[in-house]
Amino acid sequence: MSDPFSSSTSLHRQFVLWRPVLGLAAVQGTITISWVIYRLYLKDLLVEFSFPEELAVTVLLVDTLLGMVAEPVMGSLSDRTKQWIGTQFPLISIGVILSSLLFIAIPTIAIFGNFTGFARWMLPGVMIAWAFAMTIFRSPAISLLGQYASRSALPKANSILTLVGGLAIAIAPTSSGWLLALGPAVTFALGSICLLAAVGVLRAVNPPQSQSPLTASSPISSSFWVSIASGIFIFATSIGLGFGIRFLFTTLAGAIGQQFSEASISPTLLGFSIAAAVAALPVGAIASRWETERGLLVGILATIVLLVGLGFIPRLTVLAIVGLVFAFSSINNGTIPFVLAAVPPQRAGFAIGLYFGGFGGAFNLFGNIFGSLEGLSIGTTGLMGALSFLAAGVCVALSSRLLPKYSS
Repeated sequence: MSDPFSSSTSLHRQFVLWRPVLGLAAVQGTITISWVIYRLYLKDLLVEFSFPEELAVTVLLVDTLLGMVAEPVMGSLSDRTKQWIGTQFPLISIGVILSSLLFIAIPTIAIFGNFTGFARWMLPGVMIAWAFAMTIFRSPAISLLGQYASRSALPKANSILTLVGGLAIAIAPTSSGWLLALGPAVTFALGSICLLAAVGVLRAVNPPQSQSPLTASSPISSSFWVSIASGIFIFATSIGLGFGIRFLFTTLAGAIGQQFSEASISPTLLGFSIAAAVAALPVGAIASRWETERGLLVGILATIVLLVGLGFIPRLTVLAIVGLVFAFSSINNGTIPFVLAAVPPQRAGFAIGLYFGGFGGAFNLFGNIFGSLEGLSIGTTGLMGALSFLAAGVCVALSSRLLPKYSS
């Protein structure tokens, strides 16, 4: 590519359009921050509206179930929109505007609304509507990464998104006091403004024509069963990773508490999350030299070994945590490139939505499925996490071996 803001190597025919990637990372960061704000204020706003605290759990459950269905549906709709008019930005814009308006409406109703009876259910209704609006544009937006980088360069490009999203999640616990001090009106308004600004920047730097020629090891008109198989592998991978990551952090917390102290759990996990986010940059650069799936598989395999070691060999705790920083970063950084390479560009939105829906469902419904893990040893949770990652790794390996590979 001759774009002055792209990087390429003739040997691997790599290219990355860095300005759009940075814009997409800003969108990723604001999406994460919006969800942090929403979850932080959810219970308090409902209680102020005379609802029981338990309703917050129900609202989040509905949000999760809705997202599992809406994410792939909206991703598929964005694919069709791009085929019809050449871009999915109209759908992204509609979703962003709608979600921003609903995001501001949440504290407005809670603070200024004086509803009684059935009318007071407007608040949880608007909350659920906001969660749905977020699904309208998330998968279409993230699928743009496949247009901003060649297949071999996807891990390098995605490392920026992993860094920004990871840092936003990592600092969420430490920023909760500051966000609460601002009050709901200011906090939600700032979240809406940041989201609108980030998407505006992305739209401004989006290349006029960013669609690249399709190449694949089999024709684009691949069979119906190949498409079904790709979807199954992607969804199963997302489920395995969602469960595995929850087991991973449960095991980490238990190992840190046993080897050091209960007070050291939170700061150590904060440092772990920040380190994993920063490690995405070198991990992405290394993974770009390999096949797209190899970096993800290496991360999964390393995580399996280190989780078992963390659970059964206490003296290896520090070494295992350091190794897990890079292994976990490899997984976080490798999933989106794997998904985009598993389907033709015309189905990128659907594939990303399928992954987000499955991962979000597994991650958020973890407690409903497995219940409390307090009575389990770290060896048991580590082993369960290893099995979850193993299932995901098998799906990635089978997908890589049995199905055609596509480039952006």
